Amino acid sequence: MNVSTIARSALVQTLGLVKLLRPKQWVKNGFVLAPLVFSGAFLDASAISHALLAMILFCIASSATYIINDMHDIERDRRHPKKSKTRPLAAGIVSVHAALILLAVLYAVLALGGFVAPKVIMVIAAYLVLNLAYTFVLKHLPVIDIFTIAIGFVLRVYAGAMALSV
Repeated sequence: MNVSTIARSALVQTLGLVKLLRPKQWVKNGFVLAPLVFSGAFLDASAISHALLAMILFCIASSATYIINDMHDIERDRRHPKKSKTRPLAAGIVSVHAALILLAVLYAVLALGGFVAPKVIMVIAAYLVLNLAYTFVLKHLPVIDIFTIAIGFVLRVYAGAMALSV
């Protein structure tokens, strides 16, 4: 193996890990900023920094849930015509081992976030538990799956409120 092949492989792995985080889905975490607007604190630098930190922590938490979901669904995704090519785990671009390491790093960052924003992390913990239930049980229950997703958005707004203490 030459250096360029190794570099290309490392780049593909790195891009796969980034894709595993599903950054395109982070836009949903914009709901964390809603209390910033509705509380009228959108011009307060301290409030903005607290709200942005809460949003970043929620992005990390949502990425962790996507990794768990992708690991849980890996075999089903491998049989799916689209997901077998677009999901890094199912496509074999990222190994389960690498995904577990990334997941551990994300959880470690969230644990550290608990020292900075404990109220926000409590809401995020509820979100993580809800999404574990969704991955393993609730997504297979009609109507309940929709309510579960809706509760996730409510928790995002609540995390923003907790970040601002409003």
